[in-house]
Amino acid sequence: MGNLAQIFLQQCNDEVAIRTADDSLTYAELNQKVRQISTELSALQCQRVAFIAKNSIGWIALDLALFDHGITSLPLPTFFSDEQIFHSLNQASIDLIIFEEAYLDKFLTQSKIAHVGSTHTLKCLPNLYYLKLKPESQNALPQGTQKITFTSGSTASPKGVCLSAEHQLKVASSLVAAVNVESPVHFSFMPFSTLLENIAGIYASFMCGGCVYLSDTVNDLLFSPKSSDRTQLPALLMTLFQELHQVQPNTTILVPQLLKLLLQAVHQGMALPTSFSFVAVGGGKVSADLLNQARQLNLPVYQGYGLSECGSVVALNASLQDPIDSVGKILPHCEVSIVDGEIVVRNSTNLGYVGDPNSWTALSDPVYTGDIGELKDGYLYISGRKKNTLVLSNGRNVNPEWVESELEKFPFVVRALVLGEAKPYLSAALEIVDVGIPVEHLQQQLLSINEHLPIYAQVKQFTYLSKQQWQPYLTYNGRINRISFTQNNESLIDALYNESVTELT
Repeated sequence: MGNLAQIFLQQCNDEVAIRTADDSLTYAELNQKVRQISTELSALQCQRVAFIAKNSIGWIALDLALFDHGITSLPLPTFFSDEQIFHSLNQASIDLIIFEEAYLDKFLTQSKIAHVGSTHTLKCLPNLYYLKLKPESQNALPQGTQKITFTSGSTASPKGVCLSAEHQLKVASSLVAAVNVESPVHFSFMPFSTLLENIAGIYASFMCGGCVYLSDTVNDLLFSPKSSDRTQLPALLMTLFQELHQVQPNTTILVPQLLKLLLQAVHQGMALPTSFSFVAVGGGKVSADLLNQARQLNLPVYQGYGLSECGSVVALNASLQDPIDSVGKILPHCEVSIVDGEIVVRNSTNLGYVGDPNSWTALSDPVYTGDIGELKDGYLYISGRKKNTLVLSNGRNVNPEWVESELEKFPFVVRALVLGEAKPYLSAALEIVDVGIPVEHLQQQLLSINEHLPIYAQVKQFTYLSKQQWQPYLTYNGRINRISFTQNNESLIDALYNESVTELT
């Protein structure tokens, strides 16, 4: 692969590359750490390495060492279920797994994949263990596969997307040019195992001599058991905002629900630092209302669009003059066209899926995204998912994301799922903030959205699910697995169309 330092770490030796509240590494120190890990991995004679751990300096160093050494890597999300973890390991024919102490029991006694020998700690990263594996099969990979990223976790058997090193660097380079922030301090909110944060957060920051900041508060706020305790939320947010002011970050990446949480905190009196130059938001449809709220608070929030099959980002807004309802201009390495209403991407194609030789493609082959959209004046607009389109019993087609974004404008609505396939009207399942709002008030508020929607897109019924009830159907970024939800809640959905249920008119 060549010396990664020549790509990421040039002319930055004495500058800080990674920082936490109590530790840091300069580019020179990071480069040395990467070389040490690479040497240790060479001695282990592994070909395909998976690793699972929370965000840390060690995570970044290990990822770069695998990249630099040309070893195929599989970063596993910590939010994956056991079934998804073992499916991914077997599917990718992983021969070495690296993990934190919390996973010792899982891989030694509960593992659904055979291991060879016992666990050892890495000399260069003593907080991480490794275990050699003996996968059930030896699935071939497309030539040039450096990284495998399994799709968002919306199914029990996610698909492994194979990416080349060159493709990842091409996307990162395009992002550096589009964002145009020199030597940024990047505040990481997203798990590093998500391709968006891996490429846009880490690689792109390093390419322009930036510093990646890791926050333990973010881990508590989003990924620890504390995150489900609403009584702790105000204190966690206060600590987070204090940390943001201390760090003075220039860039960050958010999912829509996290942006909404931060804006609600601002409306309650907390203040964000004025140091931000670029806040990217993606991973789901973002309402123009939410973006407008951010702009009114002088927060430079820009919507983007991408998918794993295209190496993450495809389009990005980068100017306050860009249309707020678009997902931005196409990045320079991509070509995008619209075929029968569907967004098709060229020149930013994955190598194929693990274990599926029929999918192995040339980089010039198109990716049919399954997203419905259009190009206007050089900007890309998304109207929904092709496969999510609801066909009502009256023959009308409705993209549910459109109506869901309207429902989620209400501050008490955490998430919304619009239903109605083959039904006479739309209904919605909601998660709401428990603030003692009377049902009658909720009904009136929700009915108000119908004033702005055509009759066929109006919501006539709704039901509530608790945070715990939603959890089995959510991916890491809050997206809802629609198929799983509808398959497992048939009686609930039928009740929404029962005459005994009061209809919203």
